[in-house]
Order: sequence, then C-alpha cells, then structure tokens
Amino acid sequence: RMQLNQRWGTANPLTIRDREFGAIRVRGNGVYSWHISDPRTFHTKVSGTREKYTVAEIEGQLRDMTLGHIGDAIAQSQIPFLDLISNQLELSKLIHQALQPYYMEFGLTLDTFIVREFSLPEELQKRLDERISMNMIGDMGRYTQFQVAQSIPVAAANEGGIAGIGAGIRSSSWRSRS
Repeated sequence: RMQLNQRWGTANPLTIRDREFGAIRVRGNGVYSWHISDPRTFHTKVSGTREKYTVAEIEGQLRDMTLGHIGDAIAQSQIPFLDLISNQLELSKLIHQALQPYYMEFGLTLDTFIVREFSLPEELQKRLDERISMNMIGDMGRYTQFQVAQSIPVAAANEGGIAGIGAGIRSSSWRSRS
C-alpha cells in the first residue's frame, strides 16, 4: 500500500548555483509518497531474511537519498531561486523524475513528490530583503531628496533643535522679503 505524507526537509541548507545570485544556500521541505512495486527486489536489496521490516526503518534511508538528489535536480532545472516557488509544480515534477530511478533500485515507486517551500537561511533572507528594498527605491539621489523633503517639516517643528532654528530663520527672512 502507499506510504502517504512522508515528510522531507533540509536539516542544513543545500548549496545551489543560481544564475542571478551565484552560489546560495536554500532550505526546503515538503512531502512524498511511495509504495513497494517490486517485492522481490525490495526483499533482496532491503529487507533480506527479516520477518518484518517497517516503514520507520526505511524512512530515514529514503529521506537521506531524496535530500541527496534534490540539489542536483534544482541545479538541472535552471529555475532561478526567486522563481522556485512560482514554479513549484514544475520543480516537484522535475525532482520526482530525477528520484524515480533511485527508488526503483530498491523495488519502490515514488508516487508523489511535493515541494511545499524553499527559503533562504535568515542571514541571506535579510540581504535579499535589502536588495529588494534598494530595487524598489530605484534612483538613490531622488530617494535622498525625497527623504530630506520629508524631514524638513519635522525639523522645523522641533523648536529646540538646530534644524528648527535654521528652518525658523529661513521662514522669517522669507516673510520679511514679501
């Protein structure tokens, strides 16, 4: 019978090459399902002469084998990191196809493979957020002018500060000209 909802996840980040960012480390998780499709091969290569062999006993081996090939499948997919989640179904299919031969060696069939999430480690996510912010800002000169313009009313309202004195002088000298 099918072994459903088998979880996979990267305990440590996988290092992959991304054409936009270069080498990056990613974490991922999801679920997969499998079943024994060739009992003779499974018996010969896995369970041997044991009377009983449980899912829990093979689960670790399958998860490690799966994680060992995910990085290769992502690299071969040529999907940039920023597009991994938007191409989640395609990526799941590619990883499924890449893993199927390894499962068959044990007399198993990989029925489903689902990618739920890919993310960057926290320190890299902060850098990506900074980069996205800078891209959203665009022209730094114009952004700086905007920030200065936004701060003038605040500085002028601050009676005790030097900026408030300067703003007050400018506004009173401007009034005397008119």
